[in-house]
Amino acid sequence: MSKAHVKALMAFEKAAIYGIGTGFAIILVSFFVSGYMMSYVLSTGIGVVIASIFALIIGISFSLMEEYSINSKGNTTNNKFLN
Repeated sequence: MSKAHVKALMAFEKAAIYGIGTGFAIILVSFFVSGYMMSYVLSTGIGVVIASIFALIIGISFSLMEEYSINSKGNTTNNKFLN
């Protein structure tokens, strides 16, 4: 992996770590809020955690697709099924 790919991947990873930390903090706070708001705050925390994990998966996918496309330029030997 080149430094550009690692830098882009680290940006997604850092954002996901902050998002997951924020989500867990919201989940912990949801246990101490008043009763009728607990479900809203809890679902918000769970949503933030899931969205952060999804963003990390998207970032990894973009990085892998970009690396694959750069490495496969000019390589036409894998097209034996298209002929």
